[in-house]
Amino acid sequence: MNAWFCALSAVAIFLLCILLWASRRLFQTRTELEQTRIRLMQSDRLATIGKLASMISHEFRNELGVMRNAAYFIKMKLLDAQEKDEKVIQHVEILEERIRETDRIIENIITFSKTRQPNFAPTGAAELIYSTIGRMKIPPHIKVTTELEPDLPEFMADELQISMALMNIILNAIQAIGERPGWVRITAGRHRGGMLGITVGDDGPGIPEKNLEHLFEPLFTTKARGAGLGLATAQMLIESHGGMIHIESKLGRGTTVGIKLPLARIKQKAA
Repeated sequence: MNAWFCALSAVAIFLLCILLWASRRLFQTRTELEQTRIRLMQSDRLATIGKLASMISHEFRNELGVMRNAAYFIKMKLLDAQEKDEKVIQHVEILEERIRETDRIIENIITFSKTRQPNFAPTGAAELIYSTIGRMKIPPHIKVTTELEPDLPEFMADELQISMALMNIILNAIQAIGERPGWVRITAGRHRGGMLGITVGDDGPGIPEKNLEHLFEPLFTTKARGAGLGLATAQMLIESHGGMIHIESKLGRGTTVGIKLPLARIKQKAA
């Protein structure tokens, strides 16, 4: 009798364990299904937001084009005048700078909401860096220097996308320095593991430790102007090339942004 009782007890315990396992598994499955449903809803919303952002950005760009042409015409007239009003010319130049900044914000919104696959082509690292700097309006109180390893190799990349990522990082450094005299230093060289390394350092005020983990989050910003998409867009573009980006910063000691892009692996991917 005791043997039967023990056997039945063991079977009951075994069935109870199976029931508990099944209940736990069912709960996990329901949780996973709910999370999947939420992700799909968010994906649909993001897709809708992306379409709206693209439409709105297109309209804003048209208006910015009109403003840019008007500012250019006014500036040319002022420069041709016999008695130049330097204060008015200065304000027109401020307007041109704000138009450029707004255009960059719109470009980040479009890129972040509707990313295309990289169009890989042979790209010279040094040429990419110099051309990116050449397209930027550097404030006269900020000195930008470069330290590039001689004979940097070509690598397969979408030059426009990597240039945009680099420009966002450099502009962040410039804006961090603000109105005081400062410097931005760009370095590039080969790294172990067949990587191309690019760093952008500045002598700005640095970033509080509590903000470091949020820097790549879309819409996160501590600046008065901007959409908080510059670094998020840069990270997305760099990672689409199989690369990585990281930031080191301490208050009072400036900030350094490091980029690593694979060389041989990208060539194989593009082949």
